[in-house]
Amino acid sequence: MQDAFKTVGIFPLISSEDILEQSPGFVYGAQPDGAGFMRNPDGEGYIMLNNHEINQSVSRVYLDKNLKPVKGEYIIDYTGGAKDSALQHWPLLKNMVSAPCS
Repeated sequence: MQDAFKTVGIFPLISSEDILEQSPGFVYGAQPDGAGFMRNPDGEGYIMLNNHEINQSVSRVYLDKNLKPVKGEYIIDYTGGAKDSALQHWPLLKNMVSAPCS
């Protein structure tokens, strides 16, 4: 490993066992296979979107400025029903587009 990466660590952001303070009933879904990550436009921190292929859903997890997950919800559930009115006509997300944060 190159010297520049000797202090780099890898850690999980969230697991299905985590209990989130603002949504204690939320259970992070199995097999996330696509992700999008952006700054939260409504406050501090970030938003992570995940496609969960096995249960055919898309989750939205809010993280604080230290990347601690604080709230989670499904914006498309296993029946394909959008929980967010802005997404109600979208199919299950198969691809996510990313762009640099400014």
